[in-house]
Amino acid sequence: MRYNQRVIKDKLKTLEFGLELSASLKSVSGLLDYYFKPLDFQESEEPKDVNRHWLQHGRHIALIVDKPMTLKIFGFLATVIQTIELFHYEYPPLNELHD
Repeated sequence: MRYNQRVIKDKLKTLEFGLELSASLKSVSGLLDYYFKPLDFQESEEPKDVNRHWLQHGRHIALIVDKPMTLKIFGFLATVIQTIELFHYEYPPLNELHD
């Protein structure tokens, strides 16, 4: 199920979602920007952390996924899952948030 991102971002600015859901959505947004940001292969060095763009194109060569990095990734996934559950609880399907 896809959500209308524009409506969500507008509501997020006004804290219409409530404090807990707004904090979770802002956290997920920041994490997505961090892990999914596009990086130019010619103009930037290999990132020290996981980057979806570099992984997808097979560019991570020296990256060693150690325990702290693994914990960060699992923490990110846990935050996403918690936010989805909270979002579905507060905003059940079939309303204006959906495309």
